[in-house]
Amino acid sequence: MRYRIIAVLSIILWSCSSKGQELSMDSITYPRHVLKYNVSTPMLFGFDNAILSYERVYKPGRSWSVNVGFRNLPRLADPDSSFLINEYKKKGGISVMADYRFYLMKENRYPAPRGVFLAPFIIGFSDQFSTGLSVTKDGSPITDEFWINTELITFGAGLKLGYQFVFGDHWTVDLDLLGPSLSYYRLKMEVEDEVEIDEEYREYLEALRDILTDVFPGAQRLFNEGKLDESGTFSTTTSGFQYCIRIGYLF
Repeated sequence: MRYRIIAVLSIILWSCSSKGQELSMDSITYPRHVLKYNVSTPMLFGFDNAILSYERVYKPGRSWSVNVGFRNLPRLADPDSSFLINEYKKKGGISVMADYRFYLMKENRYPAPRGVFLAPFIIGFSDQFSTGLSVTKDGSPITDEFWINTELITFGAGLKLGYQFVFGDHWTVDLDLLGPSLSYYRLKMEVEDEVEIDEEYREYLEALRDILTDVFPGAQRLFNEGKLDESGTFSTTTSGFQYCIRIGYLF
């Protein structure tokens, strides 16, 4: 499904960039500042997530942008009912991304910030939350409630292809269509000190890790490449894709 979406968006990009070249860029100009709201993250993780972006066009065909916001993961659920999740505390997280855009002047009918662009980017996430749960058997708890504190940190870099539409004098829709990237993931989970889990500690952490991967599209493939160490830390480096939709205002 993901590859079909990418293919459709790529066709849209090609059709928008190839509809004639008769319009001179000298005949139209746009404001150099764009303030944007990321609509993809709320759709994936809930509307208590908010990421804003600012883009600055500083010379023909070139711009830079920064994205900063708050993230909250969806409430965890246990698909095989081996855990009873009693409580869930969202501590929240932060998302930061920056890119440098090269608008393809030979392909675009209009000046930046409208048209096809290529952009190297860097991205980072940090999420923290706590889960209160108990182990179940045949639907009944067999342990007292215990808390596991979780921290997920991600750093990545890549190159993205996108298209930014401009509607009227001020409104934009910014699409990151295809963005291959290389990312480092670090997942740390700790049981609170006052709780005794004995030798099954590691098993519980790995089971909770499996629950966590359900909230990230494609994350099961990523996390299967590594194992938790004795301190409850898991890390891996892997490839992936960045795609996003933002609605913006030119000023």
